[in-house]
Amino acid sequence: GMIIVEGIPSETYDFIKQTVPAIVGIDISDPDVPVVLYDRVEAAKTAVKHLIDQGHERIAFIGGTGRAGNIRLEKRFRGYMAAMEEAGLAIDARFVLNAEWNVDSSYNLMRELLELEADERPTAVFAASDMLAISAMRAVSEAGLRIPEDIAFIGLDNIEVSQFTSPPLSTIHIPKLEMGAMAAKVLADQIKGENALPFRMYLPYKLIVRQSSAASKHSLIT
Repeated sequence: GMIIVEGIPSETYDFIKQTVPAIVGIDISDPDVPVVLYDRVEAAKTAVKHLIDQGHERIAFIGGTGRAGNIRLEKRFRGYMAAMEEAGLAIDARFVLNAEWNVDSSYNLMRELLELEADERPTAVFAASDMLAISAMRAVSEAGLRIPEDIAFIGLDNIEVSQFTSPPLSTIHIPKLEMGAMAAKVLADQIKGENALPFRMYLPYKLIVRQSSAASKHSLIT
């Protein structure tokens, strides 16, 4: 048996399916095998909605492309876009930063974004991973700006270090441990001949609000 995580090349995955009797996926797109996942679109939407609820309107996105190679098809960007559209907020193309999941790129792109005039800069940032958020926060601090007073941040993953950044990073907790444990249980059951039919099991995520997105002067905007 084998547990497959999203992102494996299609030719490799096809070979595995032909040779391994029992397969369980974690966040993969295959209707033929059991899959354990969380809703990335809704998780990202929840993060952005939190920023909107704090009064922010100019919200930037930092992330990367998925296997399709198009950032607009990536699930976390789709959640960002959905939250903005539902709130009637325009997405400034300058605020969409494709860091390709690289922390150095996130830092450098954020530095470039800060070169905009103060009234044109975003007042908040949603980063599609905590690591991208942390490197971008460093760029903001080095520019002499305050978090969250000048620019608020929220990430996604709830990695352990996120609670120790300065200020602590708001994020979306993803149940990675539970996803791995459930995938292992489903795989063991499948090897024993149980769970013959494929299914998709969604595990819940949770908004974790910390100081990086605390209410600021932007929450007073009407």
